[in-house]
Amino acid sequence: MKKIFFFLMAFISLFSCEKVEIIAQSSIAENKQLSSYVTTFLIGTRPDAGGSPISNPKNEAICRTEFNAIQPTAYPFIWTSKTTHNLTNFKAWVDWGKQQNKTIMMHQLVSWNHYYNKWFLNSNWSAKELDEMLEFHIKTVVQSVGDKVDIWNVVNESLNGWEATGIEAGKYRVDSACVWNKMGWEADASGLTGSEKINDSIPIYIRKAFEYTRKYTNAELELRDYMFEFSGPADRKLLALFQLAKHLKNKRVSVGAVGFQCHINQLKEFNIASRNFVNFRNNIKKFKDLGLKVYLTEVDISSLDKFKDTVLPIELANKQKEAYKLLMKEALIAKADGIFFWGVADEVDKGWYPFHAPLLYDKNFERKPAYYGILEALQGR
Repeated sequence: MKKIFFFLMAFISLFSCEKVEIIAQSSIAENKQLSSYVTTFLIGTRPDAGGSPISNPKNEAICRTEFNAIQPTAYPFIWTSKTTHNLTNFKAWVDWGKQQNKTIMMHQLVSWNHYYNKWFLNSNWSAKELDEMLEFHIKTVVQSVGDKVDIWNVVNESLNGWEATGIEAGKYRVDSACVWNKMGWEADASGLTGSEKINDSIPIYIRKAFEYTRKYTNAELELRDYMFEFSGPADRKLLALFQLAKHLKNKRVSVGAVGFQCHINQLKEFNIASRNFVNFRNNIKKFKDLGLKVYLTEVDISSLDKFKDTVLPIELANKQKEAYKLLMKEALIAKADGIFFWGVADEVDKGWYPFHAPLLYDKNFERKPAYYGILEALQGR
């Protein structure tokens, strides 16, 4: 009888120890936040897709505990008439971020027609009127939050988009797609020649936007674009953005950072190996060698497929995890200065891949395997 008793006790003890060990590991993983593994590197998110800081407590709690930075948006849509702006939600997140001691990056001050209201697009403004309106808009947004923002995304997506191929790749958006072009053009001052020089002239609004922003803030100023992040050294859009950065610096414009959007969307089974990470590292180095910081600013990784209730099958969830892990590792190897995810949880932003499960948290604000991919990369595993 004693033998049976001791055998049972040993059996129970064995499984109890295993359970305790699993709980302990889980507890460590659950209570260690992403931002606790970094010092100067920024790890942040776009916090405002779901509303204000108080409208979704789960969203707010994740922003507060996991990240050392946030990226609230003030798209030009908030410019509701020539003399009025709706900055309520933007200011709420900036104030929240300041109270929580977060680094704050703003997105976006100036861009192409896609982001503006009809009142602006459907009027025949003169170059002088546009110049005055550009300064008014920038001044209004910047002064609405004082010195609370650390990084301003000044100009976004000035170059042709995904649809441009051949000689059109790397060109600036045509006048019909960017009202600001009516302010005129200036000669390229990059000093580049041959195949490295993509454009002979640069839209004046880009330089002016940086100059006006610097007039009202001493914060860091960022230039941002997309679809060059993994491109080879001869890619025309990569070269055009580099040319623009050199042009601005040679014009003594205060540009301090470049944003690589990094929307890695519509992958087959989250196969991030289709992206060239040697190019990725080289492209980050290219801009850092110019004396600029490099941020990955709008990161998400989505599948080609849509998923019922945005729930990933476990096999695909693990593939997404490995994709995020590889991206994070490569960003650290390349010495990028920060990474910002394009939202907190799946399905919150109904206008951006809502059923493709692109983010670190599911629609219930629970951690996905993708989260642990980022965590493991930060841990060096």
